[in-house]
Amino acid sequence: DAQESRGLGDVYKEASYNIEFSIGIGRYPDNGKDLDLIKKKIQKAINMARSKGGNRYIIYKEFLHGEIEDSDK
Repeated sequence: DAQESRGLGDVYKEASYNIEFSIGIGRYPDNGKDLDLIKKKIQKAINMARSKGGNRYIIYKEFLHGEIEDSDK
């Protein structure tokens, strides 16, 4: 059967894929020296990228995106 003899490469040639991304970027020490605080800022940046429709990246900057309080202080 011709259908069974096709290679895996042939299957991928017929398929179409859309890949989208939402990336948040935080920088040490610009966004803090505590890993948990930086992770919160990265998550906020990811959420902002998603809310703008995805398929983009946001570099977290406090003067643009607001300050996130360190809960340990």
